[in-house]
Amino acid sequence: MLAILLFHTESYVAGEALIPYYLYIGDALVIFFYLSGYLIFRSEGFSLRHKMRSILHRLVIPYLAFTTLMAIPKALAHGIALSSNTVQLLVESIVLGQASWFVAALIVAELIFALILHVSRENIWAVVLTAVLGLPTSLFVSRHGGECSVWQLNQALLALSYLALGYSIHRMKKTLSLQREWNRTNQKKGILFPLRFFFLNGARKQLCPPLKVMMSIAALATLMIIKGLERKSGGNFILCPLQISDGVLFTADSLLSIFLTTEVCQGLEQLRLHKDTAFNSLEAITRRLLWLLEHTGRQSLVYYFFCGGIPLLVSRTLPHIGLAYDGSYGIILLAFALVYLITGILADLCYRYCPQLVGNKSRETTT
Repeated sequence: MLAILLFHTESYVAGEALIPYYLYIGDALVIFFYLSGYLIFRSEGFSLRHKMRSILHRLVIPYLAFTTLMAIPKALAHGIALSSNTVQLLVESIVLGQASWFVAALIVAELIFALILHVSRENIWAVVLTAVLGLPTSLFVSRHGGECSVWQLNQALLALSYLALGYSIHRMKKTLSLQREWNRTNQKKGILFPLRFFFLNGARKQLCPPLKVMMSIAALATLMIIKGLERKSGGNFILCPLQISDGVLFTADSLLSIFLTTEVCQGLEQLRLHKDTAFNSLEAITRRLLWLLEHTGRQSLVYYFFCGGIPLLVSRTLPHIGLAYDGSYGIILLAFALVYLITGILADLCYRYCPQLVGNKSRETTT
């Protein structure tokens, strides 16, 4: 979500995106879809009724509430004169899912995926087929049928692939965890059990850290090569409107980004869960930053609704206090810090005083 804030801050303060869109924005959005799918899996089993209520409270109500409340202020900030025709267009954009394309696409994708899980009874092959077909179907429809702006169907089909991927990874990790637990507690230790236990538990733990480091380095190097190829191709890799020139490059890019982000998050999680006292001030600062990032992640949906309005207001305010953009990226960083601070305060106020507005009916996050 910080990447989205930075993109909009650059766009409003400098008048353009200084860091190219293809370098990080598409990856950030795809990772959000992946994490949403990851959280859909529940070890106690999938419930369509529970998921429908979750989509309503966690996505639909916030979408309707925030887009309605911000429609007129956003129109005025962009210099659009209010009239009956303007109001009608604003209402149409909200009803048709055009006021916030990302949230609208996520709503449709989660609805479709929930129905697939319910009808197939969580059949893993149905999930895998969804993951494989979602992205190419989206690209095919976009290229041959045009952009469907009604509830962002094209983007929803793309999101469907990453929802299914996230769900599959979480389900696979849970299955492997149960298998390892069974290996530890199995009482029928036959003659081959010690050897099996060693390879599935002992040797795996010894080999995984260096292997993971090597895999991460190789993935990062490959990702940099792919980014270079994307730049050299001169094609588009934009999600809204859906303009992806090379589906193979986009797929490889997104999968490597997901892998690297997952590895980094797992490493940071191990640091956060470390029980010993912080060895130095650097580790203490790192843990505070991790808490801040985790806190931002919990409120990411509200951050997204504010990611356009707050950067716009900050960009309009800075020139009046002698901090107009003059080509120095320091101004962008200052504006970004202000955007992050103001957005964080507003998000906290929403979650504290209007929990129903953001789908936070209780302390526990429902998925």
